[in-house]
Amino acid sequence: MESILVQMAETHWTEEALHLACAMAHTTHSDVILLRMIETQHLSWLGTSYGAESFSPEESARLWDYKAIAERYGVEFSIQPLQWVSYVDAMVEASELMNAEVIFASLPESRIPLWHKFQVWELRRQLTQRHRTLYTLDEPIRTPLPAPQIVPLNQQAS
Repeated sequence: MESILVQMAETHWTEEALHLACAMAHTTHSDVILLRMIETQHLSWLGTSYGAESFSPEESARLWDYKAIAERYGVEFSIQPLQWVSYVDAMVEASELMNAEVIFASLPESRIPLWHKFQVWELRRQLTQRHRTLYTLDEPIRTPLPAPQIVPLNQQAS
């Protein structure tokens, strides 16, 4: 069965992504997996409990809210922790391990804006090579602008 991955990020972003993912999952009969990203300080800590903190009371309350969203759409929902050293590599690997065709991700901000853009580009590139789709919700919805009109000088507004 295919799944849709949603990265757990800032509350408003996660809720918006989760609504979109659940609507997609309902239509495609997929399940939704919420990824809790855990940055690991040392490569040797991957796969261990070092650096993995438990959910705070606020996070636990939000998880119940997220679960309620999935229940409203009638989709299967689970939560998976994901340790990472390289964010892009971890997301690509998670998409493969969890058979995700669609990934909603909010990449960590960087002090170097160009680095953030590169990370988004690289993640999208690697996922596209694997026939997966990335949604970041960073890009505004573009509505077409009205066609420009040429008005002769003698017919301008009076």
